[in-house]
Amino acid sequence: MAADAWEIDRLDLAGYLGRLGIAAREPSREALNELHEAQVRSVTFDNIDVPLGQHPGVGLAAVQEKFVGRDEVATAFYPPKPRLATMPRT
Repeated sequence: MAADAWEIDRLDLAGYLGRLGIAAREPSREALNELHEAQVRSVTFDNIDVPLGQHPGVGLAAVQEKFVGRDEVATAFYPPKPRLATMPRT
């Protein structure tokens, strides 16, 4: 998978980590555990946008605006793209 498919260059990593209340770290199992725990505790979960016809899409810009820009919630219809884009790939 090409790096640009993840849109890493457009990821507001500082904003995302700030939203989660954690600092950037070197990739490790412990860092991944911390990131996952912070995501679960910091971003509440709802599914209301889709039935209301207000779903903005699943592209990085839309997801980042919802989670980082507007400090809103996660839904089953949004993939965890900001989180996935921060993880190292082999």
